[in-house]
Amino acid sequence: MRSLHAFRRFSVTSRRSNFERKTIETVCPRIHKYLFPHVSTPTTSSATEYSGVLPPLVAENVVDHFRVLAERQTGNYRKLLEEACRFNLAKATEVLEYIDKNEFWRYSTGWTRYPFSNPSNPETIESPSDSILFFDIELVVRDGTLPTLAIALGKDAWYGWCSDRLINETDYPEVPTQNHLIPIGDIGTEKIVIGHNVGFDRARCLEAYQRQNGCKIRFMDTMSMSIPMFGMADHQQALFGMYDTDNNEPNSEWVNTWKDRVSKNSLLAVHNHFYPYKEVEKPKLDDESKDKLRSAFVKEPIEAIRAKFQKLMTYCATDNILCAEIYYGLWPEFVKRFPHPATLSGMLNMGNVYLPINSYWKIFYEKNVQICAEKKTLATRRIVEAARMLAGAETSGKDLQIEF
Repeated sequence: MRSLHAFRRFSVTSRRSNFERKTIETVCPRIHKYLFPHVSTPTTSSATEYSGVLPPLVAENVVDHFRVLAERQTGNYRKLLEEACRFNLAKATEVLEYIDKNEFWRYSTGWTRYPFSNPSNPETIESPSDSILFFDIELVVRDGTLPTLAIALGKDAWYGWCSDRLINETDYPEVPTQNHLIPIGDIGTEKIVIGHNVGFDRARCLEAYQRQNGCKIRFMDTMSMSIPMFGMADHQQALFGMYDTDNNEPNSEWVNTWKDRVSKNSLLAVHNHFYPYKEVEKPKLDDESKDKLRSAFVKEPIEAIRAKFQKLMTYCATDNILCAEIYYGLWPEFVKRFPHPATLSGMLNMGNVYLPINSYWKIFYEKNVQICAEKKTLATRRIVEAARMLAGAETSGKDLQIEF
């Protein structure tokens, strides 16, 4: 605690000793009049004029301008996101158990709809017409990066999708085409697709690459929603794993309090954060463990997926239930913490970016991964250095001076 006071004392005295009154130059008269139409131009206004074209404000000031624009962009999508909290998950679970028990998952290419009113009479469709979907895809890692199967949950129906390779045992394509992607609906109709790490699923959807006329389908990611509220930095995740201690060990009280407030990013981890006492039941594959079931798409060949098709479809569908339960807990908290419509607009638009598919994408991706790793290393090094300085000041009793 002494080192913290020393840091504060040093910071305050430093600022006072270096205090010097200066005139701060403000924006030029043209921009000032644009931003503050009812405020006279100050004498500090810059003499350097800006000649660019400024868009007209749609409100009285810049603050309201961004609020109005964001509300226009998100208005209908916000209504859909609120409606998504009113899905009847008890009914969805009941129907899913019925489908699983009777092995009603249809082994056919493309989309099949299983209405809650009559799940034993499924129908073949081109794509789900629902305006709200909880969505999850699976791929066979040993096979490649194209989707193998997908499950979607609508307001009154389950949907299952199967690839041609899974059903007809065709060869894996040397050059993937749009025919290998999953169609999820009309790009001209406003639709919300909710998933956990849904960017992974979106990359395998047909409509994500149909940009010529503008796509009105938006994706909402429950993982991205949870991270700013309950997520951890990389070094915190390592700390989270280290402190699996019992309550009798030193420092366990603050550790347990902290761990109750944060969460790892996986679907099961975030679900457990909201429902810590609810057991997650998933269908079994014969006598295999749940971990073996979870890793089936990672470790096993596509032949094994075909052999276990019914249980794996149900397993994937159960993830949609978990995602929906997470969303039920996330949405009210998200709206409470981030009430401005521009935040929601940013979430939806960042989840709707153009997906490049030419050779430059790999170069761009690898360069960004490299830069990100370098910045993480630098940030970690500075945190460690600052911690060592704090520890040293605590030991010596000297005032601390830290520069960043």
